[in-house]
Amino acid sequence: MCAVLFTVVRFPNTNCLAGSSKTGVCFTLAQCRQLRGLASGACAQGFGVCCLIHRRTGVCQVRLDLEDFVVGRPLAGTCSGGSMVVRGYNVNARVPRLCGRNSGQHLYVDINDHSGPLQLDLETSGTGEERWRIRVAQIECSNPARPPSNCLQYFTSPTGGVWESFNYEPRLPPGESGGYLNGLDYAVCWARGPGCSLRLSTAGPLGIFNADPESGSPTVPNARAGSGRMDCPRDYLLVGESRLCGTRLNPESGHPAVDVPVLGRWTPSTSVVVTYTIRGNPS
Repeated sequence: MCAVLFTVVRFPNTNCLAGSSKTGVCFTLAQCRQLRGLASGACAQGFGVCCLIHRRTGVCQVRLDLEDFVVGRPLAGTCSGGSMVVRGYNVNARVPRLCGRNSGQHLYVDINDHSGPLQLDLETSGTGEERWRIRVAQIECSNPARPPSNCLQYFTSPTGGVWESFNYEPRLPPGESGGYLNGLDYAVCWARGPGCSLRLSTAGPLGIFNADPESGSPTVPNARAGSGRMDCPRDYLLVGESRLCGTRLNPESGHPAVDVPVLGRWTPSTSVVVTYTIRGNPS
């Protein structure tokens, strides 16, 4: 009879440098072989190998449909508990950390310039109900209907539709919903239909808030629209060259109290691009 002492070593599957210019992911040798990858150098203090995984030729994007997604609850816009982090995408792509309620949302992730693998890291807070069901679809580079690069969300309906920000819960006060998420900077795109223009109008409560860094007072009065850099220095929608914020949608100056439709501009890629930037107000 004998006793054998052994140690289990665990390490995160983070990016690592394979060779002089390629980026791989740190796995055990067995995991790398299972993924049909190529081991190139050591990582995790020699316990792992830097694994290069080649995707199926011709895949440029992955679409993630959050069919059911309730993970964590932001605190004043910050994902401080459970969240989802996407890894393994192109360096210029912008995929934010997500938490809260995001059922029905979708994401397009550009992957053609990254060696992979695409990885979803889901962390639970351990409190309350948390669940997710995510549909994953690969999109070939040759697909004529694929979105332009760097569009995190893409809409194609010629008859209109509703775009909501992440963790949009207008029926709950911000203290319960956690508010809109901080640290966002991404593009939402709409496909151009034949003979169509694009008009953006409010379909529910709007609230994009900014505070003066010195006084802490709101830059836009309640129930009013803000526009431009003075009103919207940190958190805003960018439609064409117009920064928009406040609780009304209106590109006019003077803090108007009514919503008006905003026309989107077509880009050379035959799409309308709206940039949503939420840095969060400094404390």
